[in-house]
Amino acid sequence: MLGQNFTANKPNQKWAGNITYLMTSEGWLYLAVIIGLYYWLVFSLSDWLVDE
Repeated sequence: MLGQNFTANKPNQKWAGNITYLMTSEGWLYLAVIIGLYYWLVFSLSDWLVDE
């Protein structure tokens, strides 16, 4: 969707997100991240997943 262009010219122009599933000895860990591409800051980080 971004065509490998991860540069934003102003805030709230482009966001990226990812969910990574990690198997641990205690079960699955879900690492969810949302990043604003103007400041390159992580705006949200979660270690749980709601399945609705």
